[in-house]
Amino acid sequence: MPKLLKIATRSRHESFDIMGSWKFDGSEEEVVGRVEYDGRGVMMLHVVKLLDEAYEIIHMLKPTPNVKHAIGVLETGEHAVFKDLRIRRSSTTFIPRQMKRMSYRVTSAFVGDSLSETTKFTAIGVKFAGMLEWMNQYVVTTDWPGPYVTSSDDLPEITIKYKPPKKIKLTIEDGTTLEIQYADDFQYGFEPPEIRIPQSVQVALRSETAVPLDALYDKVRCFERLLMLATGARMPPTSITACAGKACVGVFGKYRVDEAESNLDTSSFRFLYTQVSNCFEEMVKEWFKLYKKYHASLDLYFGTWADAHHISLETEFSRAVQSLEAWHRVNHPKRMRLKKRLSLLMKPYHVLDSGTDEKEFLTNVVNARDYHAHGYLQKHENNILSGIDLIQSTQRLHLLLFLHLIDTLIDKLEISDELKEKIKADEIQRVSQLK
Repeated sequence: MPKLLKIATRSRHESFDIMGSWKFDGSEEEVVGRVEYDGRGVMMLHVVKLLDEAYEIIHMLKPTPNVKHAIGVLETGEHAVFKDLRIRRSSTTFIPRQMKRMSYRVTSAFVGDSLSETTKFTAIGVKFAGMLEWMNQYVVTTDWPGPYVTSSDDLPEITIKYKPPKKIKLTIEDGTTLEIQYADDFQYGFEPPEIRIPQSVQVALRSETAVPLDALYDKVRCFERLLMLATGARMPPTSITACAGKACVGVFGKYRVDEAESNLDTSSFRFLYTQVSNCFEEMVKEWFKLYKKYHASLDLYFGTWADAHHISLETEFSRAVQSLEAWHRVNHPKRMRLKKRLSLLMKPYHVLDSGTDEKEFLTNVVNARDYHAHGYLQKHENNILSGIDLIQSTQRLHLLLFLHLIDTLIDKLEISDELKEKIKADEIQRVSQLK
């Protein structure tokens, strides 16, 4: 067998196809299975179960239902724990021996040298697409100080003085620390002659006590959504590594990675790290508190971004209304009509065009929400928001929550009033340009 690269050392952008043996949900029965990863966040487990009765015809194949976890040993020698496996398809062949084949979509996978379904973790490291650009530190370029050469073989020995960015370390909650650290890679460019120092950045979350990975990953997702708020774009993880004691574990399957999202337009970012660096620690701490308080609303708001390619406009509209209603209920839990809640939320801001009547807008939103929630409105079924009107209304609802969210987050932070107003004004202008 050729020497195989261990999965735990691979990037989430690298595909692989590896055999292993598996046990499902604590069963002692072992089956053969092939792990297939497409390098874009989708992992499949194809298992084959050999039946004792050769040539027996099964008239109705009943596949194994979705399973909570599968434990396996790969041909690389690594142990793997797969969680939340969702069945995709099954089939039967009869020659030369009866076989039962099933394929599962793996929701999350942990691969390392020694794992079990009860393994707990002390740290998780994540690289996010676009985070270098947001930190505004992604490439340092210096002029070539020596003689011009045309080959790397002719490079003379030189000394380059370079001060890398400092590691950022802060305590967020529950004995958990968050670190942002840089790595450098020196390169020489011949035309023009210069030294380039491209960097990479990793976010690490460390827990004082070993906890289930999901507990650490929830905090990773919370920080990711702070990045989404700052950039106005999805910021999917491109690499995830977890630590259980001294063992490092590769994590796959949490997100679908889109390579296009790693090339973000920095000009559209709402604000950069360098603009809030003086209060970044306070911002992160405040964000974790805010997210815990408004999690029902914010899960809907940011979850819509994550599902943008897979949901209909009507679903996005319904989620936008739900997220606003959930936000308002946190501080106003008493029963209240939706129209009244939306009216109170809109009071501090101008999210409508000058020619749009607020009362008419709210009536249309409530009617559309009722129609999409219940499927039938006898009085209004011929006058429900659709097409460009539905798009514009959805974006204005997103804008309304964004304004409340950004004001709540940065209200007590040491950020200039000019930057605060620019962040909100830019987003209002972006939505107003949607025609």
